Amino acid sequence: MPCSDNFLHRKITRCAGSGYLANAIICMLDLSDKQLQDYRKDRISQQSIVGHYLAREQANDPMTKAVLSLARSKEWGKTMAYRGNWVHDQPPTVSGLGPIYQRHRRWVRSEDATTITMKLGLGIEDDPEYSIDELLGFVQPAVFQFVDLFSEIVNIYLNLISKKGIFITEEGLQVKIL
Repeated sequence: MPCSDNFLHRKITRCAGSGYLANAIICMLDLSDKQLQDYRKDRISQQSIVGHYLAREQANDPMTKAVLSLARSKEWGKTMAYRGNWVHDQPPTVSGLGPIYQRHRRWVRSEDATTITMKLGLGIEDDPEYSIDELLGFVQPAVFQFVDLFSEIVNIYLNLISKKGIFITEEGLQVKIL
C-alpha cells in the first residue's frame, strides 16, 4: 500500500507530535501495514509501534538511534505519562492553579473499638502532584529533546530524498534526473 493511502487510512491514535512523526517515518520508509502488523500486538500508540519496529528491524539505522534516544529519556517518559493522564484520566494536579480535588471517594471510614462510622469529608483539598517548577522541570527538556529528534529526522529525510535526485535548499526544490 503506498504511503499516501497508508497514511490516510491509518487511525492516528495520538494527536501528539510524536504520533505525527511516527506517521512521517512510516511514509519515509514506505512501511506497509503488513510490516508493522506484528508490532501492533498489545500496542495502540503509533509512536510505540514504529519505535518497536525500528528497534527490531533497523537497529543500526541513524533514525532508529535518534528515536530510541528520545524513548529512553526520563523527561520524555514522564511527559508522556503526564500527557496520558491529562488526556485519558483526570488532569494531574498542579499547585498554584486553584483548589485541588482528585477523583476518589470522599467518605472517610473511622473505626474505634466498638463501631464503624463513615463521614463525608467536604471542602478538603488534596495535595498537588506537581509544582509548576517541577512540571516545567521535565516537560521543557522533553520538548527540546523532541525538537532535536524532529530536526534529526528531517535531516535524515533530506539525505534520503537527495539519493533519489530531490534536493531542498534555501533557494527551493531542485530535481535532478539520475
